[in-house]
Order: sequence, then structure tokens, then C-alpha cells
Amino acid sequence: MTSVFVMAAGKGTRLAPWTTVVPKPALPVANEPSLGFLLRLAARHGFRDLTANASWLSDVLLGIFGDGSAHGVNLAWNVEDEPLGTAGGVLAAQDQLRDGDEPIMVLSGDGIHDADLAAIERTHRESGALATLAVLPVADASQYGVAVVDGSNRITGFQEKPARGTELSNLANTGIYVFSPEALDLCTTWGLTDFGSELFPRLLAEGRHIQAHPLLETYWNDIGDLDEWRATSVALLDGDVDAGPGAWNDDGMNADRVLVHPTAQLADDVQMIGPCVVGAGARVGNGVVLRSAMVLPYAEVPTGLVVASGTVGSTAGLERWARELVD
Repeated sequence: MTSVFVMAAGKGTRLAPWTTVVPKPALPVANEPSLGFLLRLAARHGFRDLTANASWLSDVLLGIFGDGSAHGVNLAWNVEDEPLGTAGGVLAAQDQLRDGDEPIMVLSGDGIHDADLAAIERTHRESGALATLAVLPVADASQYGVAVVDGSNRITGFQEKPARGTELSNLANTGIYVFSPEALDLCTTWGLTDFGSELFPRLLAEGRHIQAHPLLETYWNDIGDLDEWRATSVALLDGDVDAGPGAWNDDGMNADRVLVHPTAQLADDVQMIGPCVVGAGARVGNGVVLRSAMVLPYAEVPTGLVVASGTVGSTAGLERWARELVD
């Protein structure tokens, strides 16, 4: 059976300063640690034995998610003193992942999506490829690494954030991969540590088979920066993500797409124009107006403040929330 590896060792530098105190896969999305959505998605598609790597603030990450049982999976961890790279992390976990000729699925731990993981696995098996990439049609290819494909969705080339007007494809790489064991053997033989910059170009240069699996009618976001982080919470409140029945805690959400954690304290005259999320322990003062806002756990929103299309909080408050989840 296909094994699953979750890449969760990165520092998430584009989300600093928040990621200086909480690892990116544990940042709150719709008031839940984000990696939980991915773990539950894997379980929904029949993948229950997972291995993940951790490095930056690994004690927080392992403390929050533990053995994965709260999310319906069996989760093992490989802690890396220093990040080993995308391929390097998988190679270091081969003892847990290898099962004869069975494929290995690799997922980016910062992704919030509703991709059909079972369908991606089927594409890989049926194509006979060494590697299969899930790709998503996007409106602006200049923001992504994109895959160029032929009529059978076999990948013939890549472009990294092509300038507008020069793009040869609109199929963005989502960081969802399936590999045949031979691909990992080649990483070892060639001394490679990264999939995107090293393995995939080498496979193409040698005429090896890389398959694309287009994701259609699929929500996907990698919470790569502050705007995208907030956008994932918005997507959940809007119902744009198929998170599965009972898959996330929407207690406190009203019809205006406002989600307030039960432990938050709001003054009576606070105005909230959805979508808005107010985190655990947050305190929102008199006369505050929130519009398309994300109020982080234990944030203090002072009297009269207007927050429009923004995020408010403190690293101390966010760290307190994460440490409470660990405890």
C-alpha cells in the first residue's frame, strides 16, 4: 500500500515574525492548527499510516499533533537537526516508507486543500511514471513554478515563475507528489536533496517519465504569505474547501461568516463584517470594527480600532496558544 510522507520541517520565513514562535504547519487556520486539515484529508482518502519530518520548533509541532490519532491517522516523526531538503527528508525516512515496489506519496505540510489523493495515486499507478505531480490550473502563472505537459499529461518541461506573456503553461506545481521507489534510488545514486530544483530536471534530461495529474474543481492554498494565510480561513468560512463532514470546528460561526472562538471576549458594540476569524482568548474592545480580518489567539484589539483586510495579534499571544495546545 502507498505510504505517505509529510514535509513539515521548513521555517516559513515569509510568515515571520509569526513563524519565529510557532512552526508554519501549526499556524491557526479557522482557529485550528493547519496541519490537522491535511491529516484528516489523508485519512478520508484511506491513507492512515503517515510519516512527517520536523526541524524548526519541532517540540511544538510534535506536541500539538503527537501520534496523529486525534486526526484519524497513525503519525510517525523524523526530527532533523537541520532541514535535509525535500528529497533528503524523504530519503532519511525510507525505513518507515519503503514497502517493496509500492509508491510513496509526498505532501507539503503547509497545504490546505481538498485534493483527491486517491485519484492522484491511481494516476501514478496507471501511468507507470517514476514521479507524478498534482498540478492546478491558475490564472497567473507568474506566481508559481509550472509544469508543461503534452496531450497525455506527460510532463515535458518546467518554468519557474515565468514572466507574464512567456508562460508555456498555467499548471502550477502544488507540492503533492507520488514517487516510484526507483525515483528515490536515483536521488541516492545522483546525490540529490531536492525534488524541484534537482530531481525533476534530471529526470527530464534523461528522458524519464514524469506524469501530471491536473486538479480540477479543487481548492488549494499553501499559506505561503500573510495574505494567503488569511485567505485559507476565509475559504473555509465561505465553504470553498471540502473539509469533510465534521472535519473542522466551526462552533461560533454565524450566518455572516464570522467565526469567534468560545473563549474570546468581545465588547457588546463590536462590529464584524465577514469573513472574520477571532481566535482563542482574544479580547476585542469597544467600538472596534473588523472587516475581512483575522484576529489571532490572545490578541488585544484596543478600543476604536478598525481592522480591514488584515491580521492582528502578537507573537506572545500566538506562542501562548500553541504552548497551551502542547500542554
